[in-house]
Amino acid sequence: MLAQQHLLAVQELCGLQRTLASMVMTQSPALIQPYSTADASQKTETPRLKIKRGSPLYHTHMARQKAFRRDMNQVLQQWRSEFALLKHQEGVKASGAAAAEQRRASQTGARHQVLNQFTEELRRAELDEELAQIRLRKAQRAEQRSAMLARQEDDRRAALLEASRHWISRETLVDSINHALDNPKPFGFTSNIPKLGSP
Repeated sequence: MLAQQHLLAVQELCGLQRTLASMVMTQSPALIQPYSTADASQKTETPRLKIKRGSPLYHTHMARQKAFRRDMNQVLQQWRSEFALLKHQEGVKASGAAAAEQRRASQTGARHQVLNQFTEELRRAELDEELAQIRLRKAQRAEQRSAMLARQEDDRRAALLEASRHWISRETLVDSINHALDNPKPFGFTSNIPKLGSP
């Protein structure tokens, strides 16, 4: 929009210069002094008109030039304000984008923190389960060992009880000794063992 306004202003100025030149040429050729400037790129000379100071045409030209400069300054100020506004809007967008990125980063950080916390709790629960399984296996082994020891003790008692049936009691001790002396069993000894109570 500003570029279009600038283009229109430049076209208007060019039109004014053409009008001024045609007016000068038709009204009073004595007021102008032709001079030329060399155009270095095209190597041709372009005649330009120089208006004498103090003439009404000069005052008209200067007033129009002053108005043109004033208009151009207004357009330039408008461009600058629009450019500053665009720059400010881009800064606001950038700061908004940065704030949004920061919010996303904080949300991501919060998600990671929750996920890490959940992972830590899960790991603790798994360790507690493993520890409980280890304790259970240890208790089962201890129970199996105590059951095995109890069976061995029962077997030992049963064996002792069975063996105790053939033991000699105090009441039958003397009779058993005499019976053994009366009925000796050869153990491969060379001499006979005397009986108790005999000389």
